[in-house]
Amino acid sequence: MKPKYGFIKTDICGTPCLLPYGQNIADHIPELKLNPTASLIWDLICKGMDKEQIASVLYNKYDAGAKNMQDILADITEYENILVSYGILENIPPSRTVPSSHAKYFQIGNIKIAFDGPNTIFEKYFQDFALPARETQYQQYIHFYKGKPRWYINGNVLVRNGTLSIIETGAEGAYGNSYIFTFPEEYGIYEMRVSKDGSAADIYCTPSLTAEHASHIFHALRFAFLITAQQHEMFVIHSASILYKGKAWLFSGCSGTGKSTHTALWNKLYNTPVLNGDLNIISIKENFPITYGLPWCGTSGIFTTEAYPLGGIIFLRQAAANNVITLSNYDKALSLIQRLVSPSWDAMLLQKNLDFAERIIHKIPVYRLDCTKEPEAAYTIKKTIDSLD
Repeated sequence: MKPKYGFIKTDICGTPCLLPYGQNIADHIPELKLNPTASLIWDLICKGMDKEQIASVLYNKYDAGAKNMQDILADITEYENILVSYGILENIPPSRTVPSSHAKYFQIGNIKIAFDGPNTIFEKYFQDFALPARETQYQQYIHFYKGKPRWYINGNVLVRNGTLSIIETGAEGAYGNSYIFTFPEEYGIYEMRVSKDGSAADIYCTPSLTAEHASHIFHALRFAFLITAQQHEMFVIHSASILYKGKAWLFSGCSGTGKSTHTALWNKLYNTPVLNGDLNIISIKENFPITYGLPWCGTSGIFTTEAYPLGGIIFLRQAAANNVITLSNYDKALSLIQRLVSPSWDAMLLQKNLDFAERIIHKIPVYRLDCTKEPEAAYTIKKTIDSLD
Protein backbone atom coordinates (compact mmCIF):
# COMPACT_ATOMS: atom_id res chain seq x y z
CA MET A 1 0.00 0.00 0.00
CA LYS A 2 1.17 3.52 -0.82
CA PRO A 3 -0.33 6.95 -0.09
CA LYS A 4 -1.75 8.46 -3.23
CA TYR A 5 -0.09 11.66 -4.37
CA GLY A 6 -2.32 14.71 -3.96
CA PHE A 7 -3.33 14.65 -0.28
CA ILE A 8 -2.17 16.61 2.74
CA LYS A 9 -2.82 15.80 6.37
CA THR A 10 -3.81 18.96 8.19
CA ASP A 11 -6.07 20.26 10.96
CA ILE A 12 -9.40 21.99 10.51
CA CYS A 13 -10.25 23.78 13.74
CA GLY A 14 -8.12 21.30 15.66
CA THR A 15 -9.50 18.16 14.00
CA PRO A 16 -7.01 16.16 11.87
CA CYS A 17 -8.10 15.25 8.35
CA LEU A 18 -6.84 14.31 4.90
CA LEU A 19 -7.62 16.91 2.25
CA PRO A 20 -7.33 16.31 -1.52
CA TYR A 21 -5.79 18.81 -3.88
CA GLY A 22 -5.17 19.19 -7.60
CA GLN A 23 -6.26 16.23 -9.73
CA ASN A 24 -7.84 14.53 -6.72
CA ILE A 25 -10.35 17.38 -6.43
CA ALA A 26 -11.09 17.05 -10.16
CA ASP A 27 -11.62 13.31 -9.59
CA HIS A 28 -14.12 14.13 -6.78
CA ILE A 29 -12.17 12.27 -4.12
CA PRO A 30 -13.56 13.39 -0.72
CA GLU A 31 -11.80 14.53 2.42
CA LEU A 32 -11.50 12.14 5.37
CA LYS A 33 -11.71 13.13 9.04
CA LEU A 34 -9.23 11.25 11.25
CA ASN A 35 -9.29 10.17 14.87
CA PRO A 36 -5.95 10.05 16.77
CA THR A 37 -5.29 6.39 15.92
CA ALA A 38 -6.13 6.88 12.25
CA SER A 39 -3.89 9.94 12.18
CA LEU A 40 -0.99 7.93 13.61
CA ILE A 41 -1.54 5.07 11.16
CA TRP A 42 -1.44 7.51 8.25
CA ASP A 43 1.85 8.95 9.50
CA LEU A 44 3.32 5.44 9.75
CA ILE A 45 2.11 4.53 6.25
CA CYS A 46 3.77 7.68 4.93
CA LYS A 47 7.03 6.51 6.55
CA GLY A 48 6.80 3.31 4.49
CA MET A 49 5.92 0.92 7.29
CA ASP A 50 4.08 -2.29 6.48
CA LYS A 51 1.09 -3.61 8.44
CA GLU A 52 3.16 -5.70 10.84
CA GLN A 53 5.39 -2.75 11.72
CA ILE A 54 2.38 -0.47 12.22
CA ALA A 55 0.68 -3.09 14.42
CA SER A 56 3.80 -3.32 16.59
CA VAL A 57 3.86 0.47 17.09
CA LEU A 58 0.17 0.53 18.02
CA TYR A 59 0.52 -2.44 20.38
CA ASN A 60 3.36 -0.76 22.29
CA LYS A 61 1.85 2.74 22.25
CA TYR A 62 -1.59 1.84 23.50
CA ASP A 63 -0.59 -1.10 25.74
CA ALA A 64 -3.16 -3.27 23.93
CA GLY A 65 -3.27 -5.86 26.69
CA ALA A 66 -5.89 -8.47 25.90
CA LYS A 67 -6.19 -7.39 22.29
CA ASN A 68 -3.85 -9.70 20.39
CA MET A 69 -1.72 -8.81 17.39
CA GLN A 70 -4.06 -10.53 14.92
CA ASP A 71 -6.95 -8.30 15.99
CA ILE A 72 -4.79 -5.20 15.57
CA LEU A 73 -3.72 -6.37 12.11
CA ALA A 74 -7.38 -6.93 11.19
CA ASP A 75 -8.24 -3.38 12.34
CA ILE A 76 -5.38 -1.93 10.28
CA THR A 77 -6.50 -3.91 7.21
CA GLU A 78 -10.05 -2.61 7.64
CA TYR A 79 -8.77 0.96 7.87
CA GLU A 80 -6.54 0.52 4.80
CA ASN A 81 -9.54 -0.78 2.86
CA ILE A 82 -11.45 2.37 3.83
CA LEU A 83 -8.57 4.52 2.52
CA VAL A 84 -8.49 2.52 -0.71
CA SER A 85 -12.26 2.90 -1.15
CA TYR A 86 -11.89 6.67 -0.75
CA GLY A 87 -9.09 6.70 -3.34
CA ILE A 88 -6.62 7.96 -0.73
CA LEU A 89 -4.44 4.86 -0.54
CA GLU A 90 -3.21 2.98 -3.58
CA ASN A 91 -3.18 -0.77 -3.71
CA ILE A 92 -0.30 -1.57 -6.06
CA PRO A 93 -1.95 -2.68 -9.32
CA PRO A 94 -2.20 -6.43 -10.02
CA SER A 95 -0.10 -6.05 -13.14
CA ARG A 96 2.89 -5.15 -10.98
CA THR A 97 2.71 -8.54 -9.27
CA VAL A 98 1.89 -11.95 -10.76
CA PRO A 99 0.02 -12.82 -14.00
CA SER A 100 -3.27 -14.67 -13.61
CA SER A 101 -3.66 -18.35 -14.43
CA HIS A 102 -5.34 -17.30 -17.69
CA ALA A 103 -2.36 -15.24 -18.91
CA LYS A 104 -0.77 -16.12 -22.23
CA TYR A 105 2.86 -15.69 -23.17
CA PHE A 106 4.73 -14.69 -26.31
CA GLN A 107 8.30 -13.82 -27.23
CA ILE A 108 9.81 -11.20 -29.54
CA GLY A 109 13.58 -11.46 -29.84
CA ASN A 110 14.86 -12.23 -26.36
CA ILE A 111 11.91 -10.50 -24.66
CA LYS A 112 9.27 -12.74 -23.09
CA ILE A 113 5.92 -11.10 -22.44
CA ALA A 114 3.03 -12.15 -20.18
CA PHE A 115 -0.32 -11.06 -21.62
CA ASP A 116 -3.37 -10.78 -19.37
CA GLY A 117 -5.97 -9.57 -21.84
CA PRO A 118 -8.64 -10.49 -24.40
CA ASN A 119 -8.00 -13.72 -26.27
CA THR A 120 -9.29 -12.09 -29.45
CA ILE A 121 -6.39 -9.60 -29.42
CA PHE A 122 -3.80 -12.21 -28.52
CA GLU A 123 -4.95 -14.73 -31.12
CA LYS A 124 -5.16 -12.19 -33.94
CA TYR A 125 -1.91 -10.33 -33.34
CA PHE A 126 0.47 -12.34 -31.14
CA GLN A 127 -0.38 -16.01 -31.74
CA ASP A 128 2.50 -16.48 -34.19
CA PHE A 129 4.91 -15.45 -31.42
CA ALA A 130 3.20 -17.53 -28.70
CA LEU A 131 5.20 -19.58 -26.22
CA PRO A 132 3.94 -23.13 -25.60
CA ALA A 133 3.74 -22.95 -21.81
CA ARG A 134 3.45 -20.62 -18.84
CA GLU A 135 6.66 -18.72 -18.13
CA THR A 136 8.08 -17.91 -14.72
CA GLN A 137 10.63 -15.47 -16.12
CA TYR A 138 9.40 -12.66 -18.36
CA GLN A 139 10.52 -9.12 -19.13
CA GLN A 140 7.12 -7.46 -19.47
CA TYR A 141 3.63 -8.02 -18.06
CA ILE A 142 0.69 -6.52 -19.97
CA HIS A 143 -2.54 -6.26 -18.00
CA PHE A 144 -5.92 -5.13 -19.35
CA TYR A 145 -8.59 -3.33 -17.35
CA LYS A 146 -12.14 -2.87 -18.58
CA GLY A 147 -13.33 0.69 -18.07
CA LYS A 148 -11.76 3.98 -17.11
CA PRO A 149 -9.07 4.36 -14.43
CA ARG A 150 -10.47 5.11 -11.00
CA TRP A 151 -8.23 8.17 -10.86
CA TYR A 152 -5.95 9.99 -13.26
CA ILE A 153 -2.27 10.77 -12.94
CA ASN A 154 -0.58 13.97 -14.04
CA GLY A 155 3.02 14.77 -14.89
CA ASN A 156 5.21 16.40 -17.50
CA VAL A 157 4.04 16.20 -21.11
CA LEU A 158 6.91 14.78 -23.20
CA VAL A 159 5.14 14.35 -26.54
CA ARG A 160 1.81 15.62 -27.83
CA ASN A 161 0.28 15.54 -31.29
CA GLY A 162 -3.16 15.05 -32.79
CA THR A 163 -3.45 11.39 -31.79
CA LEU A 164 -1.06 10.83 -28.89
CA SER A 165 0.14 12.35 -25.63
CA ILE A 166 2.98 10.88 -23.58
CA ILE A 167 3.21 12.03 -19.97
CA GLU A 168 6.09 11.33 -17.60
CA THR A 169 5.01 10.86 -13.98
CA GLY A 170 7.07 11.64 -10.92
CA ALA A 171 8.16 9.25 -8.21
CA GLU A 172 4.95 9.44 -6.18
CA GLY A 173 2.50 6.57 -5.78
CA ALA A 174 2.25 3.11 -7.30
CA TYR A 175 2.60 4.57 -10.77
CA GLY A 176 5.67 6.65 -9.98
CA ASN A 177 8.35 6.72 -12.65
CA SER A 178 5.95 5.69 -15.39
CA TYR A 179 4.81 6.87 -18.79
CA ILE A 180 1.13 7.62 -19.33
CA PHE A 181 -0.20 7.34 -22.89
CA THR A 182 -3.49 8.88 -23.98
CA PHE A 183 -5.21 8.37 -27.33
CA PRO A 184 -8.32 9.65 -29.14
CA GLU A 185 -11.58 8.48 -27.62
CA GLU A 186 -12.54 6.51 -30.73
CA TYR A 187 -9.53 4.22 -30.20
CA GLY A 188 -11.36 2.58 -27.32
CA ILE A 189 -8.35 3.20 -25.05
CA TYR A 190 -8.90 5.34 -21.98
CA GLU A 191 -5.26 5.28 -20.94
CA MET A 192 -2.11 3.14 -21.01
CA ARG A 193 0.40 3.23 -18.17
CA VAL A 194 3.88 1.76 -18.67
CA SER A 195 6.68 1.60 -16.12
CA LYS A 196 9.86 3.32 -17.28
CA ASP A 197 11.79 0.07 -17.24
CA GLY A 198 9.09 -1.48 -19.45
CA SER A 199 8.41 -4.33 -17.05
CA ALA A 200 4.70 -3.55 -16.62
CA ALA A 201 2.01 -2.11 -18.87
CA ASP A 202 -1.56 -1.46 -17.76
CA ILE A 203 -4.09 -0.62 -20.45
CA TYR A 204 -7.57 0.68 -19.65
CA CYS A 205 -9.97 0.12 -22.53
CA THR A 206 -13.65 0.06 -23.39
CA PRO A 207 -15.49 -3.09 -22.25
CA SER A 208 -17.15 -3.44 -25.68
CA LEU A 209 -14.18 -4.05 -27.93
CA THR A 210 -14.72 -3.87 -31.67
CA ALA A 211 -12.32 -5.09 -34.36
CA GLU A 212 -11.30 -1.47 -34.91
CA HIS A 213 -10.63 -1.00 -31.20
CA ALA A 214 -8.51 -4.17 -31.18
CA SER A 215 -6.41 -2.81 -34.04
CA HIS A 216 -5.81 0.47 -32.17
CA ILE A 217 -4.90 -1.40 -28.97
CA PHE A 218 -2.45 -3.60 -30.86
CA HIS A 219 -0.68 -0.53 -32.24
CA ALA A 220 -0.74 1.18 -28.82
CA LEU A 221 1.00 -1.85 -27.30
CA ARG A 222 3.87 -1.20 -29.68
CA PHE A 223 4.86 1.77 -27.49
CA ALA A 224 4.99 -0.48 -24.42
CA PHE A 225 7.16 -2.96 -26.30
CA LEU A 226 9.52 -0.25 -27.59
CA ILE A 227 10.25 0.83 -24.01
CA THR A 228 11.08 -2.72 -22.94
CA ALA A 229 13.12 -3.41 -26.06
CA GLN A 230 15.26 -0.31 -25.61
CA GLN A 231 15.91 -1.25 -21.98
CA HIS A 232 17.23 -4.60 -23.27
CA GLU A 233 19.43 -3.03 -25.97
CA MET A 234 17.05 -3.82 -28.82
CA PHE A 235 16.25 -0.96 -31.18
CA VAL A 236 13.51 -0.64 -33.79
CA ILE A 237 14.04 1.08 -37.14
CA HIS A 238 11.35 2.21 -39.57
CA SER A 239 12.30 0.10 -42.58
CA ALA A 240 11.28 -2.66 -44.95
CA SER A 241 13.49 -5.74 -45.08
CA ILE A 242 14.39 -8.62 -47.37
CA LEU A 243 16.27 -11.88 -46.91
CA TYR A 244 19.24 -12.10 -49.27
CA LYS A 245 22.06 -14.64 -49.05
CA GLY A 246 20.95 -15.67 -45.57
CA LYS A 247 21.01 -12.13 -44.17
CA ALA A 248 18.43 -9.43 -43.56
CA TRP A 249 18.90 -6.23 -45.55
CA LEU A 250 17.00 -3.17 -44.37
CA PHE A 251 15.77 -0.38 -46.65
CA SER A 252 14.84 2.76 -44.76
CA GLY A 253 13.74 6.28 -45.54
CA CYS A 254 11.09 8.90 -44.93
CA SER A 255 7.49 7.94 -45.62
CA GLY A 256 6.86 7.92 -49.36
CA THR A 257 10.45 7.28 -50.43
CA GLY A 258 9.56 3.85 -51.81
CA LYS A 259 10.60 1.25 -49.22
CA SER A 260 7.76 -1.07 -50.18
CA THR A 261 8.25 -0.42 -53.89
CA HIS A 262 11.96 -1.19 -53.65
CA THR A 263 11.60 -4.41 -51.66
CA ALA A 264 8.85 -5.49 -54.09
CA LEU A 265 11.34 -5.04 -56.93
CA TRP A 266 13.80 -7.36 -55.19
CA ASN A 267 11.06 -9.91 -54.62
CA LYS A 268 9.96 -9.80 -58.25
CA LEU A 269 13.41 -9.73 -59.86
CA TYR A 270 15.43 -11.93 -57.50
CA ASN A 271 12.78 -13.89 -55.58
CA THR A 272 13.99 -12.53 -52.24
CA PRO A 273 11.48 -12.96 -49.39
CA VAL A 274 10.21 -9.78 -47.73
CA LEU A 275 10.68 -10.13 -43.95
CA ASN A 276 8.80 -7.08 -42.70
CA GLY A 277 7.14 -4.28 -44.61
CA ASP A 278 7.49 -1.49 -42.04
CA LEU A 279 9.54 -2.12 -38.87
CA ASN A 280 12.62 -4.12 -37.96
CA ILE A 281 14.23 -4.73 -34.60
CA ILE A 282 18.01 -4.94 -34.21
CA SER A 283 20.29 -6.01 -31.40
CA ILE A 284 23.93 -7.02 -31.11
CA LYS A 285 24.50 -10.61 -30.03
CA GLU A 286 28.02 -11.93 -29.51
CA ASN A 287 29.34 -8.79 -31.19
CA PHE A 288 27.25 -9.23 -34.34
CA PRO A 289 24.01 -7.47 -35.31
CA ILE A 290 20.84 -9.59 -35.44
CA THR A 291 17.33 -8.76 -36.66
CA TYR A 292 14.27 -10.33 -35.06
CA GLY A 293 10.72 -10.77 -36.21
CA LEU A 294 8.06 -8.26 -35.14
CA PRO A 295 4.25 -8.52 -35.32
CA TRP A 296 4.01 -4.79 -36.14
CA CYS A 297 4.41 -4.37 -39.89
CA GLY A 298 2.34 -1.34 -40.94
CA THR A 299 -0.23 -1.83 -43.66
CA SER A 300 1.93 -4.37 -45.51
CA GLY A 301 0.72 -7.34 -43.45
CA ILE A 302 4.17 -8.91 -43.99
CA PHE A 303 6.22 -10.07 -41.02
CA THR A 304 8.37 -12.97 -39.86
CA THR A 305 8.89 -14.66 -36.52
CA GLU A 306 12.47 -15.65 -37.36
CA ALA A 307 15.81 -14.07 -36.48
CA TYR A 308 18.53 -13.40 -39.08
CA PRO A 309 22.00 -11.89 -39.17
CA LEU A 310 21.85 -8.26 -40.29
CA GLY A 311 23.54 -7.77 -43.65
CA GLY A 312 23.33 -3.99 -43.83
CA ILE A 313 21.14 -0.90 -43.96
CA ILE A 314 20.35 1.11 -47.10
CA PHE A 315 18.83 4.57 -46.78
CA LEU A 316 16.67 5.43 -49.77
CA ARG A 317 16.25 8.84 -51.40
CA GLN A 318 14.17 9.48 -54.49
CA ALA A 319 16.19 10.75 -57.43
CA ALA A 320 16.15 10.98 -61.20
CA ALA A 321 18.97 8.42 -61.52
CA ASN A 322 20.19 5.42 -59.52
CA ASN A 323 23.40 5.89 -57.59
CA VAL A 324 24.95 4.32 -54.46
CA ILE A 325 26.42 6.91 -52.08
CA THR A 326 29.17 6.12 -49.57
CA LEU A 327 28.35 7.95 -46.34
CA SER A 328 30.58 9.40 -43.64
CA ASN A 329 30.26 7.90 -40.18
CA TYR A 330 28.46 11.09 -39.12
CA ASP A 331 25.86 10.71 -41.86
CA LYS A 332 25.46 6.99 -41.17
CA ALA A 333 24.78 7.53 -37.47
CA LEU A 334 22.57 10.56 -38.04
CA SER A 335 20.51 8.79 -40.70
CA LEU A 336 20.04 5.83 -38.40
CA ILE A 337 18.88 7.73 -35.31
CA GLN A 338 16.49 9.73 -37.50
CA ARG A 339 14.82 6.50 -38.61
CA LEU A 340 14.76 4.77 -35.22
CA VAL A 341 11.31 4.63 -33.61
CA SER A 342 12.74 3.58 -30.24
CA PRO A 343 11.87 6.14 -27.54
CA SER A 344 13.69 9.47 -27.78
CA TRP A 345 11.37 11.42 -25.45
CA ASP A 346 14.18 12.88 -23.36
CA ALA A 347 17.93 13.46 -23.63
CA MET A 348 18.85 10.17 -21.92
CA LEU A 349 16.72 8.06 -24.26
CA LEU A 350 18.04 9.89 -27.32
CA GLN A 351 21.59 9.25 -26.13
CA LYS A 352 20.83 5.51 -25.85
CA ASN A 353 19.73 5.53 -29.49
CA LEU A 354 22.83 7.45 -30.54
CA ASP A 355 25.18 5.13 -28.63
CA PHE A 356 23.59 2.15 -30.38
CA ALA A 357 23.80 3.82 -33.79
CA GLU A 358 27.49 4.60 -33.32
CA ARG A 359 28.18 0.99 -32.36
CA ILE A 360 26.30 -0.66 -35.18
CA ILE A 361 27.55 1.44 -38.12
CA HIS A 362 31.02 -0.04 -37.56
CA LYS A 363 29.71 -3.60 -37.77
CA ILE A 364 27.67 -3.56 -41.02
CA PRO A 365 27.66 -1.84 -44.41
CA VAL A 366 25.53 1.32 -44.48
CA TYR A 367 24.82 3.15 -47.75
CA ARG A 368 22.45 5.66 -49.24
CA LEU A 369 20.74 4.77 -52.50
CA ASP A 370 19.54 7.62 -54.66
CA CYS A 371 16.95 5.74 -56.66
CA THR A 372 14.11 5.66 -59.10
CA LYS A 373 11.19 3.25 -58.94
CA GLU A 374 12.53 1.27 -61.89
CA PRO A 375 14.08 -2.24 -61.76
CA GLU A 376 17.51 -0.70 -62.31
CA ALA A 377 17.37 0.64 -58.73
CA ALA A 378 17.38 -2.89 -57.28
CA TYR A 379 20.09 -3.96 -59.73
CA THR A 380 22.28 -1.00 -58.73
CA ILE A 381 22.31 -1.69 -55.00
CA LYS A 382 22.45 -5.47 -55.52
CA LYS A 383 25.65 -5.01 -57.48
CA THR A 384 27.17 -3.12 -54.53
CA ILE A 385 26.00 -5.75 -52.01
CA ASP A 386 27.38 -8.59 -54.14
CA SER A 387 30.75 -6.85 -54.31
CA LEU A 388 31.05 -7.14 -50.51
CA ASP A 389 31.40 -10.94 -50.62
